[in-house]
Amino acid sequence: MPRKSEPFTWIIKGKLAASWWPDIPILETYKKEGISVIINCSEFNNRKDVQDIFKYYHINVADYGLPTDKQIGYFLTICEKHGLNDEAIVVHCVAGCGRTGQFVVAWGAKNGYILKIWTP
Repeated sequence: MPRKSEPFTWIIKGKLAASWWPDIPILETYKKEGISVIINCSEFNNRKDVQDIFKYYHINVADYGLPTDKQIGYFLTICEKHGLNDEAIVVHCVAGCGRTGQFVVAWGAKNGYILKIWTP
């Protein structure tokens, strides 16, 4: 049986984290962990549920869908902008694995955490 994803996982501590849909306890975890930027990559815009202390971005990717090159580029631009200011970022979708994972891998490749020899 597959393991369920964790509600919050640091990919690189202090830089990028992955999460599933943030309810109130998870938003509190974001605060405790020092997250300042939330990137929602689901089809649902939850801006109204997110406190103003966070910088919020929504990249609409359909469930079971793949982000477009333009969406990945936008995500990487957001990460670069806030990374330069040492702001911790969390990316989430609903389950925190498929779409979130696509963006995490793109970030890892862009920032040298995935070696070129691993590229298929």
